[in-house]
Amino acid sequence: MIETIITYFPISLMLTLFIIGYMRNGILEGIRTASYAGLITTLMGFMLYIAINKDLFTLFSKNPVTNKLEFHQIPPEVYSLIYGFGIPFIISLLTIVIGEGYMKIQQGRSTT
Repeated sequence: MIETIITYFPISLMLTLFIIGYMRNGILEGIRTASYAGLITTLMGFMLYIAINKDLFTLFSKNPVTNKLEFHQIPPEVYSLIYGFGIPFIISLLTIVIGEGYMKIQQGRSTT
């Protein structure tokens, strides 16, 4: 139940903000607000996952017997997590940069 809510919350938030932005100022504003929502929810989800599963991200630990630092490899599920959160993060970031650049170009054309 909780996993379903966590899975569909970012999508529903992005759709809602897209509709609000579209009604406010057209399709570009809708894409821009949806991208910001995607970026924020991706970052919050990744940080929440790291906080809950911080033991997976421990690379070094001190061995109490030998009193030396030991290196641990990152488990494979962490790589899939990084791809799972990284790809939407990069897509949202690129959409924001492209959208903001296009909006500035359009504002420059309308003032001249």
